[in-house]
Amino acid sequence: MKQNIIIRSIILFNLTCFASIKLLPEISTTFHNQISQMALTEGSLVKIGNNELINGWSDFSFVIDTGVSGEDFDYENDITDTTTEDSEIESTFIFPDFKLLTQQEMIEIFALFAAGFEVEIGGYIYIEWPAEVACPFSLNGGTMALGIDLSLSSASNLVSPGGGGKISGNGNAIRFKGNFEIPEGEYFHFISDTILEGLGHELILTKNAQLIVDMNTTLSLRNIILKCVGDTPELPSIVMTDASSKLSLQNVIISLSSDYTFTQGSMFIDGDVLITGTSTFIYTSNEPIFISDSSTLYFDLGSTFSYAPSNAVVGSNSALINMKNITSRLSLDTCTLNIPTSGLNLTKGTLIITGKVDIHNDGGTGAGDCLKFGDGTNSENDLNIEIDSRGSLNFLSGTLDYSNVN
Repeated sequence: MKQNIIIRSIILFNLTCFASIKLLPEISTTFHNQISQMALTEGSLVKIGNNELINGWSDFSFVIDTGVSGEDFDYENDITDTTTEDSEIESTFIFPDFKLLTQQEMIEIFALFAAGFEVEIGGYIYIEWPAEVACPFSLNGGTMALGIDLSLSSASNLVSPGGGGKISGNGNAIRFKGNFEIPEGEYFHFISDTILEGLGHELILTKNAQLIVDMNTTLSLRNIILKCVGDTPELPSIVMTDASSKLSLQNVIISLSSDYTFTQGSMFIDGDVLITGTSTFIYTSNEPIFISDSSTLYFDLGSTFSYAPSNAVVGSNSALINMKNITSRLSLDTCTLNIPTSGLNLTKGTLIITGKVDIHNDGGTGAGDCLKFGDGTNSENDLNIEIDSRGSLNFLSGTLDYSNVN
């Protein structure tokens, strides 16, 4: 089958000496228009032969990254007018077959993996190419380290079974250009700070699929819809391996299809974060949930928020929802709030009640084990409360301690 490489924008070859591209049989290359270009670092060499499989080339199809176009570095522009039997653009970085990347391999040059690639079992690869992955790939339990942001196109997918592995983002982002699914039983284990930038797309965790966050590591989810399918207590969708693990959420929708327990580590809310579905989000961690300014943690219709720190000594962990100021919001919309006997103390921010919100505070007596607003001593810690025209707090059990000073 003929394979096509269509260039619609700039592709950067991160080379220090020369670029050599070889177009293999049955692969055609098309430059979409004049702004479709391949860019090379200064000092790179491009050698072009005549090739009937190349379409749309012009003086401007290659540029040095200083902005100099092809007409200024001996680029021949008549390639579409003639052909030869053995014509090529010289290179070794277009792979038509599934490519095995061996132990300690460094990928600093743009590569086209037509059929996909895999990391050697237990291997380590360092990737630093400014382009998209548009093919199947497998980490084989090995490690993929990033030296630059990496994009996954809608054509990329994780090979199953055995395709999961470790990701060392080094503070860089993985950008999803389309919906991405982690297959059943597969995982990404983040061993250094990594950003998953969804660009509004879905990250789908199928049955027993997991995102695992290592100790002293922050996983940041941004502008993404996280769909958790078939979460189980034994294999939860998101695993925080240590109290020092951190989950940062910025403009995220978390869609639960079953109960999920956040057992340890911290959460950071930035922007709007919506938890939806008819299941229960159970917070048993003894570390805080931080809600930043101008940010909202929403619990949507039919959902349940169970605030249940595992250290259940009365009052000891009642104030783990840390709201920065009045613009930090906890919004409950026609949902259920469960509070253990350790209680829940809300201060500084804003509580928004929409529709009927059922409160279960089994055993709450008002002695630090109930739902408490404010701290009773400092007006700066008063909780702002907004109840809409159809909103109500419906205590099915327990006590409300209203301790706002003002």
